[in-house]
Amino acid sequence: MASPRNDEDLTYLDGETIISLSRQNLQRLSCGTNKIIRQHLVDVSTKMYDFTADEHELNRLLLRFFDIISEMAGCDEGEPSISDADLTVLEQFLVQTRLTLKELNEQCMLISHVEGDD
Repeated sequence: MASPRNDEDLTYLDGETIISLSRQNLQRLSCGTNKIIRQHLVDVSTKMYDFTADEHELNRLLLRFFDIISEMAGCDEGEPSISDADLTVLEQFLVQTRLTLKELNEQCMLISHVEGDD
């Protein structure tokens, strides 16, 4: 039996575009701190008229996958955030291995589940 399709996990943006847009918009999405916190993304989503359709989609994806992206580099201190280091690690998965965010999320959930069984 096929699993139900979760449209929230799907996107038309490829890995290279996600990384490129993330780097281009890091200052804007982080409110000048170079670290994107969840609240910045929520705040920005109310002002999406200032963004292109691709940037709007990026914001949606960053919110949807915030937890896994913010832990990519494993160096957060304090409030969870997405940093340039997280984007560098994310780039390795999305661009070099050609995983999608959905596939990456599934892999992280599987690893977390296996580690939780110990």
